[in-house]
Amino acid sequence: MNVSAEVLHTVLTQEIRKVNSGVGWARWLDAAALFPTYGFGNAVLINLQMPHANFIAGAPAWARLGRQVVKSGAIKILAPVRAEVLFEDEAGEPTMDPQGSIRQGIIGFKVANVWDVAHTVGPRISLPAMVSQGTTVKLWDALVGDSRAHGLTVDVRWTAPEMDSYTDHGAGRIVVSNRLDLVAKVARLAHEVGHLRMHPGQQGKAEACYGIEEVEADSFAHIALARFGLPMETSSFDRVLLLADAVQPRSPESVIKAIGTRAVVASRRFLEATGHQISPMPKTIGKRLEPEAGTQAPYLGPEL
Repeated sequence: MNVSAEVLHTVLTQEIRKVNSGVGWARWLDAAALFPTYGFGNAVLINLQMPHANFIAGAPAWARLGRQVVKSGAIKILAPVRAEVLFEDEAGEPTMDPQGSIRQGIIGFKVANVWDVAHTVGPRISLPAMVSQGTTVKLWDALVGDSRAHGLTVDVRWTAPEMDSYTDHGAGRIVVSNRLDLVAKVARLAHEVGHLRMHPGQQGKAEACYGIEEVEADSFAHIALARFGLPMETSSFDRVLLLADAVQPRSPESVIKAIGTRAVVASRRFLEATGHQISPMPKTIGKRLEPEAGTQAPYLGPEL
């Protein structure tokens, strides 16, 4: 079925407007964690069309693995259309990229087709294993290293019951409560790292903005943990629509999409910077294929 980019944009907007629970928001973040090369909007579209998708790729990527796509199983996403765009600086001079060429920019979007492994045929492939012993510790170490890169040490100590973690910029440290188990400690440290990456120097904002920052930090943490199959429970997700409506009553969906996009981009950059420290073992959503020795997980294609 032919669908225009405008129609797909409308579908995406309507779907985002419908989010009214933390469960729905967490489901989108799980999809973003499972498909890390796709943007937040496309994660929503993939989840809408195939909630139990395992691995997504375009036809050329599946062909490289020796598998053919079943045309009727196509999932529609939005792919950016890029072209050379002449940007000007404050003096009106054209800006170039580091190689001296005119920079490329996104001038629009087009509809692209991708397929889940369930809608392909061919030799079996192996999927990444489930979480192994030590993954949680490795993720903790990666978060500690990222905190140090931002000039902060991590201190595990007693905290008041109502405060599981906090960042003390004056003392140059992140404090995580010693009352928590290891997974909960990782979740709280990821939350604080999310703030460091997305909200440097943004304390003292209005209440609605502060609430959005909390949702963004929790979303960053959720994606980082979900990428490695670790659970995270949070109540802040239930306030997504309420907070977005307070900021932009006429188009809360634009605020919601911005929150998701910021969290996805920040978590992707964190994982790209620290992924070498951790074996990538994403949480599996839906059914799995039997692994076959000597095969590799599919390349998910370019970032969309």
